[in-house]
Amino acid sequence: TSTFYCLKTDALGNELWHKTYSLDGSSVPFSAHELPNGDYMISGYGYHATKDYEMYVVRTDAQGTQIWEKNYGSDFGDGAMNIIPFTNNTFIGVGTIGNNFFPAFSTNKLFISQLDNNGNMLWNKQYQKNKVFGLASIKKISNDLFIGCGYATTLTEPNPAILVKFT
Repeated sequence: TSTFYCLKTDALGNELWHKTYSLDGSSVPFSAHELPNGDYMISGYGYHATKDYEMYVVRTDAQGTQIWEKNYGSDFGDGAMNIIPFTNNTFIGVGTIGNNFFPAFSTNKLFISQLDNNGNMLWNKQYQKNKVFGLASIKKISNDLFIGCGYATTLTEPNPAILVKFT
Protein backbone atom coordinates (compact mmCIF):
# COMPACT_ATOMS: atom_id res chain seq x y z
CA THR A 1 0.00 0.00 0.00
CA SER A 2 1.01 3.61 -0.43
CA THR A 3 -0.26 6.85 1.07
CA PHE A 4 -0.22 10.58 0.49
CA TYR A 5 2.87 11.61 2.48
CA CYS A 6 3.05 15.33 3.23
CA LEU A 7 6.05 17.06 4.75
CA LYS A 8 6.19 20.72 5.76
CA THR A 9 9.55 22.36 6.35
CA ASP A 10 10.77 25.81 7.27
CA ALA A 11 12.87 27.94 4.89
CA LEU A 12 16.02 26.00 5.90
CA GLY A 13 14.49 22.59 5.24
CA ASN A 14 13.90 21.68 8.89
CA GLU A 15 10.84 19.52 9.38
CA LEU A 16 7.86 21.26 10.97
CA TRP A 17 5.46 18.33 10.57
CA HIS A 18 4.64 15.32 8.42
CA LYS A 19 1.34 13.51 7.89
CA THR A 20 -0.06 10.66 5.82
CA TYR A 21 -3.51 10.29 4.25
CA SER A 22 -4.94 7.24 2.51
CA LEU A 23 -8.12 5.86 0.93
CA ASP A 24 -8.57 2.12 1.68
CA GLY A 25 -5.01 1.29 0.65
CA SER A 26 -2.89 2.66 -2.14
CA SER A 27 -3.03 6.44 -2.57
CA VAL A 28 -0.71 8.48 -4.80
CA PRO A 29 -0.59 12.30 -4.73
CA PHE A 30 0.03 14.38 -7.85
CA SER A 31 -0.20 17.93 -6.49
CA ALA A 32 -0.42 19.97 -3.31
CA HIS A 33 -1.28 23.64 -2.99
CA GLU A 34 -1.33 26.09 -0.12
CA LEU A 35 -4.64 27.95 -0.09
CA PRO A 36 -4.97 31.69 0.65
CA ASN A 37 -6.10 30.97 4.25
CA GLY A 38 -3.10 28.68 4.95
CA ASP A 39 -4.94 25.36 4.44
CA TYR A 40 -3.60 22.78 1.98
CA MET A 41 -5.31 20.90 -0.87
CA ILE A 42 -3.73 17.61 -1.99
CA SER A 43 -4.96 15.68 -5.03
CA GLY A 44 -4.19 12.41 -6.76
CA TYR A 45 -5.77 8.98 -6.78
CA GLY A 46 -6.66 6.44 -4.16
CA TYR A 47 -7.67 2.82 -4.34
CA HIS A 48 -11.27 2.18 -3.36
CA ALA A 49 -12.01 -1.53 -2.87
CA THR A 50 -15.38 -1.46 -4.64
CA LYS A 51 -14.64 1.02 -7.47
CA ASP A 52 -10.98 0.60 -8.49
CA TYR A 53 -8.85 3.75 -8.49
CA GLU A 54 -10.64 7.04 -7.94
CA MET A 55 -9.83 10.71 -7.78
CA TYR A 56 -8.82 11.41 -4.18
CA VAL A 57 -8.68 14.90 -2.67
CA VAL A 58 -7.67 15.85 0.88
CA ARG A 59 -7.96 19.27 2.51
CA THR A 60 -5.96 19.98 5.66
CA ASP A 61 -5.45 22.93 7.96
CA ALA A 62 -2.09 24.71 8.22
CA GLN A 63 -0.81 22.01 10.64
CA GLY A 64 -1.75 19.16 8.29
CA THR A 65 -4.79 18.05 10.29
CA GLN A 66 -7.32 16.61 7.86
CA ILE A 67 -10.44 18.77 7.44
CA TRP A 68 -12.07 16.52 4.85
CA GLU A 69 -11.32 13.91 2.23
CA LYS A 70 -13.34 13.12 -0.86
CA ASN A 71 -13.15 10.52 -3.57
CA TYR A 72 -14.87 10.79 -6.93
CA GLY A 73 -14.89 8.59 -9.96
CA SER A 74 -16.27 6.04 -12.29
CA ASP A 75 -15.95 2.27 -12.18
CA PHE A 76 -12.54 2.60 -13.85
CA GLY A 77 -9.18 4.09 -12.87
CA ASP A 78 -9.45 7.87 -12.36
CA GLY A 79 -7.00 10.44 -11.08
CA ALA A 80 -7.06 14.12 -10.08
CA MET A 81 -3.77 15.57 -11.32
CA ASN A 82 -4.12 19.16 -10.12
CA ILE A 83 -6.56 21.32 -8.15
CA ILE A 84 -6.25 25.09 -7.75
CA PRO A 85 -8.26 27.79 -5.95
CA PHE A 86 -10.88 29.52 -8.12
CA THR A 87 -13.35 32.12 -6.81
CA ASN A 88 -15.84 32.30 -3.92
CA ASN A 89 -14.08 29.52 -1.98
CA THR A 90 -14.31 27.05 -4.87
CA PHE A 91 -11.65 25.04 -6.69
CA ILE A 92 -11.01 23.86 -10.24
CA GLY A 93 -9.55 20.39 -10.72
CA VAL A 94 -8.27 18.52 -13.77
CA GLY A 95 -7.22 14.95 -14.52
CA THR A 96 -8.23 11.78 -16.30
CA ILE A 97 -11.27 9.52 -16.14
CA GLY A 98 -10.96 5.98 -17.44
CA ASN A 99 -8.53 3.14 -17.10
CA ASN A 100 -5.43 5.32 -17.02
CA PHE A 101 -3.28 2.44 -15.75
CA PHE A 102 -3.88 0.33 -18.86
CA PRO A 103 -4.36 2.87 -21.66
CA ALA A 104 -3.93 0.20 -24.36
CA PHE A 105 -7.27 -1.26 -23.30
CA SER A 106 -9.37 1.86 -22.93
CA THR A 107 -10.08 5.37 -24.06
CA ASN A 108 -9.67 7.93 -21.32
CA LYS A 109 -11.48 11.23 -20.99
CA LEU A 110 -9.93 14.36 -19.64
CA PHE A 111 -12.00 16.13 -17.02
CA ILE A 112 -12.39 19.59 -15.58
CA SER A 113 -14.38 19.92 -12.34
CA GLN A 114 -15.38 22.61 -9.88
CA LEU A 115 -15.53 21.79 -6.16
CA ASP A 116 -17.02 23.86 -3.36
CA ASN A 117 -15.25 24.70 -0.10
CA ASN A 118 -16.33 21.33 1.39
CA GLY A 119 -15.18 19.25 -1.57
CA ASN A 120 -18.63 18.73 -3.08
CA MET A 121 -18.56 18.57 -6.87
CA LEU A 122 -20.47 21.50 -8.37
CA TRP A 123 -19.94 20.44 -11.99
CA ASN A 124 -17.80 18.12 -14.07
CA LYS A 125 -17.06 18.35 -17.80
CA GLN A 126 -15.51 15.44 -19.69
CA TYR A 127 -13.91 15.43 -23.13
CA GLN A 128 -12.95 12.50 -25.33
CA LYS A 129 -11.59 12.28 -28.90
CA ASN A 130 -10.96 8.52 -29.42
CA LYS A 131 -7.62 8.81 -27.72
CA VAL A 132 -6.20 8.43 -24.26
CA PHE A 133 -6.55 11.93 -22.82
CA GLY A 134 -5.56 13.52 -19.55
CA LEU A 135 -4.87 16.96 -18.13
CA ALA A 136 -1.90 17.19 -15.79
CA SER A 137 -1.88 20.85 -14.80
CA ILE A 138 -4.02 23.95 -14.82
CA LYS A 139 -3.29 27.62 -14.32
CA LYS A 140 -5.65 30.55 -13.88
CA ILE A 141 -4.57 33.31 -16.29
CA SER A 142 -7.38 35.81 -15.61
CA ASN A 143 -10.60 35.97 -13.57
CA ASP A 144 -12.44 33.42 -15.68
CA LEU A 145 -9.84 32.10 -18.12
CA PHE A 146 -7.72 28.97 -17.56
CA ILE A 147 -5.04 27.13 -19.44
CA GLY A 148 -4.27 23.45 -18.95
CA CYS A 149 -1.74 21.02 -20.37
CA GLY A 150 -1.68 17.28 -20.59
CA TYR A 151 -1.37 14.39 -23.02
CA ALA A 152 -3.20 12.64 -25.84
CA THR A 153 -2.19 9.36 -27.43
CA THR A 154 -3.36 6.30 -29.33
CA LEU A 155 -1.75 2.88 -29.68
CA THR A 156 -0.21 3.88 -33.02
CA GLU A 157 0.82 7.50 -32.36
CA PRO A 158 3.45 9.07 -30.11
CA ASN A 159 2.40 10.99 -27.00
CA PRO A 160 1.86 14.57 -28.12
CA ALA A 161 1.30 17.25 -25.50
CA ILE A 162 -2.01 19.05 -25.56
CA LEU A 163 -2.84 22.58 -24.51
CA VAL A 164 -6.40 23.51 -23.53
CA LYS A 165 -7.76 27.00 -22.99
CA PHE A 166 -11.18 27.35 -21.38
CA THR A 167 -13.44 29.80 -19.57
